[in-house]
Amino acid sequence: MLRNRIATSVAKLIKLKSLKAILWVVLIGFALLFLGYGIHTSWNQLSQYKWSADFRFLFLSFALYPASLLPLLWGWHWIMSRLGEISDFGTNVKIYCYSCLPKHIPGVIWHIASRIYLYEERGVAYSVALLGTILETMILIVSGLLIYLLSLPIDSLGKTIHGLRVSSALLIVIPLGVVLHRATFNRVFGFLSKRFKCPAVVSMTQRDMSILLFIYSLAWIVGGMVLYLLANAVCVVPISKLPALIGIWAATGTVSLITSFVLSGPGAITITMSLLLGNYVPLPVAIVISLLFRILLTVGEVFWALVLSRLLR
Repeated sequence: MLRNRIATSVAKLIKLKSLKAILWVVLIGFALLFLGYGIHTSWNQLSQYKWSADFRFLFLSFALYPASLLPLLWGWHWIMSRLGEISDFGTNVKIYCYSCLPKHIPGVIWHIASRIYLYEERGVAYSVALLGTILETMILIVSGLLIYLLSLPIDSLGKTIHGLRVSSALLIVIPLGVVLHRATFNRVFGFLSKRFKCPAVVSMTQRDMSILLFIYSLAWIVGGMVLYLLANAVCVVPISKLPALIGIWAATGTVSLITSFVLSGPGAITITMSLLLGNYVPLPVAIVISLLFRILLTVGEVFWALVLSRLLR
């Protein structure tokens, strides 16, 4: 009987992995088709476009990247300290940095598993690290939606530049209300604590949630500034478009976080950022910027994570 249950569970797991693999291939294929179609239909515009490559902005975007990483480190340390486990800033930062290294391997499980393993080595229950990761993801998604909403320019007809009505856009604040309403959030947080058998159930105060929301909003803002500098390395983007690019990064990063639990890969980031940037620059240029930004994210996160982890030894 037990053997049959194990065999059934393994079969279900294999089917799930096969389904995810198929969906991942479809997503990557769709991304490649989208990029190819965008370049093909805009080839004349692309060939006549006056490129203004400026490597100074490329260097500045890479140099500013650590500033977007610092709020993430601060936020993660705050979460783990609030959960009552490790209050040493250096330890939390090192674990965060080391767990970033497998982050870009297909499959979000590698990032989470490495973080859990590193904390278990220090005597922290796996459920605590997992609960902290869930909380981090929730705040990142909510703060990303908030920054995107605040970045949307609104015309006299009550529409945003993306054709989204303000009444619809305001639906984005619903998750924000759940997070900021302490009683509601603590019910959700308490349920998750029991579900993952966390050794200590911790309630978040209004101050905790406000600080975390501020920290991760700051991370989105600085990340958008990095995107703005990178965009200027490819073409001239006026400073008046900086708020829009901050919102684009917040929207893109949020979509990436949400889809990472189902699929993994660069498809969602490339398509989302290219479509949103296409409102401000020609689509082929938007595609180039989104691809460069994806490379910058991968190289920057791995490089600066290694540097910070070495400095904190």
